[in-house]
Amino acid sequence: MDTLNIIFFLLGSTVFSPYFNSQDIHKGLDEPMWTPFGVKYRKGSIPATILLVYATCQASELIGYNLFCDFGKVLQFLRLCYLGKGNFYHDQVSATQRQGIRSIVNTTAMAYFFIIYAKAKGVEISFFKTELNAIKNAIKKSQRADGFFPYSEPGIWQHIFFKMHYFLPRKIYNLHNKILGDRSIFFGDAIHHIIVIYYYLLAKWYDQVPLNKSEKSMISRAFQFVQSHFFTQNDGTIMFDFSWEPKPEKPRYCNFLDTSAYFYILALLKYLVRFNLVTEEKRAIYTNGLLGYIKKYLLREGEPCLAAYQGGETFRRNLMRRPSESVFDKGFLLSELVDETTGK
Repeated sequence: MDTLNIIFFLLGSTVFSPYFNSQDIHKGLDEPMWTPFGVKYRKGSIPATILLVYATCQASELIGYNLFCDFGKVLQFLRLCYLGKGNFYHDQVSATQRQGIRSIVNTTAMAYFFIIYAKAKGVEISFFKTELNAIKNAIKKSQRADGFFPYSEPGIWQHIFFKMHYFLPRKIYNLHNKILGDRSIFFGDAIHHIIVIYYYLLAKWYDQVPLNKSEKSMISRAFQFVQSHFFTQNDGTIMFDFSWEPKPEKPRYCNFLDTSAYFYILALLKYLVRFNLVTEEKRAIYTNGLLGYIKKYLLREGEPCLAAYQGGETFRRNLMRRPSESVFDKGFLLSELVDETTGK
């Protein structure tokens, strides 16, 4: 049993276990946000809820601790984030707020995973039974022609514009992005893209059903986008190239240059192998190369012990840190690989 699992056990059993059994879990967990004016909270956040609930439950299983979580209440919370037609927002929204809100692709994938995960634990609610196909289709329809999953569900006209933009003047492309901002089909980052692939495959694994032809194509194209940004260095380590990501011109919350991408890739590779989309040999090459890069270039003395961002780009000063940069999130993703390689 590795130290990281013990940490998650202690967190789950001493801090969060009572909350999992409280009435408030149906409202979701709040996501802390660091600002110049102190810590603020996003009320009822899907990432905060799903990441913590799943990590704590998994850590508890690894060490044989019987942690009870009311999955039914978490599913009730996900209904509060549901926009309809298979789409979810990042946080809970009221009925009046749902009009005009664009869904967030990565949180839709996380919600889809948890619905299946709860089902595997014997917990379902009738509402999501009828929405599962719509949710899967919403994820599929959000994928760009080049395999990338943008941050926000783009819609059919943006898909058309994406295919045409190569032939349009640059100023038209810039105007499109300026008007739509985060809702643009061109807006997105590596970490959110990989999260969509990871949680979709994780859901299929817990559902114990094979990928159909369309799903295999979707995941293969999505991972090919990831592979196209691997750079094998002279020392054999593999660096992920983030240079294609948008560059904020003013301070904002975002996950650009987020080194958690390395840890999600390491976790993802296991499931790509399980669904015969990557060979064990290729997984070993990628795993060793990525771990080598983390050890040589991202580890550092002091706190945090892992660099939250990669590279020396000057625009990093505009990035406001988020919980996903936490070493605990990275540690959880790595812990399964550690247990797997040590035979525990």
